[in-house]
Amino acid sequence: MGKQTWTYPPEEDLLPHTRNILRLWRQTGLTASEYCAAIGVERNSLRAWRIGRQAPSLATTARVALYHQVAIGSLVDDLLAYKEK
Repeated sequence: MGKQTWTYPPEEDLLPHTRNILRLWRQTGLTASEYCAAIGVERNSLRAWRIGRQAPSLATTARVALYHQVAIGSLVDDLLAYKEK
């Protein structure tokens, strides 16, 4: 079997906190495996976020905020406006 390729939706179609977490990951320069190990999630979870199949849980979002030393509010603030659409 060949390697499976993934189609990623436009980032604006993802939930705001998912976009924010993916943006922070890209800024680290870590590989997907390294980042997942650092924030305590399976690599499949990161893939699911990127393809829009799943969103990070609140507990995961809190771990991401701690890892990046940012306020959790900075990751989820846009979520309320998104829900109102």
